[in-house]
Amino acid sequence: MSASVARRLLPIAVVCNTGPIIALSRINQLDLIQKIIPSIRVPQIVERELQQGADGPDGSIHTWLKSIVLQNPSHPPDAFLTAELDAGEASVIALANELKIAVLMDERKGRRVASLAYGLPVIGTGRLLIEAKERGFLGAIRPLMEQMRAGGYYLSDRLFQALCREAGESTD
Repeated sequence: MSASVARRLLPIAVVCNTGPIIALSRINQLDLIQKIIPSIRVPQIVERELQQGADGPDGSIHTWLKSIVLQNPSHPPDAFLTAELDAGEASVIALANELKIAVLMDERKGRRVASLAYGLPVIGTGRLLIEAKERGFLGAIRPLMEQMRAGGYYLSDRLFQALCREAGESTD
């Protein structure tokens, strides 16, 4: 990390959406979430989305889900959340708001709603990769992000380059 970029503290607890789980599973790095963040919650609707979709290599998502806390919000997501977001994102934000913990989500609109409308801390898969590199779990993040892209996971060029720069890697 460059000297000009202040180190961001990552939360110790998050409510996780589908995107980061799928992205990390596709590159065989799903265990990074638990290495970086000690307490992970997933609403059951996200669990269902993951089970209905493609599982990771060797059933990694199904196995991983057994090792984390599955928890629904005490109350259904409010009308604003259900009007603006899909059911999984709405449940993630509702649970994070109830527990007063961070959101792990990659979708731009969901991140904005969580941050601006609910004041929740938000992190994404890219931040996890950078932290994993800084802690010595990874040698580089660029090849992993390239694998994510090759597997169909969307990363804008701007975000890709910003993450590479922050990790001290080539942007070419």
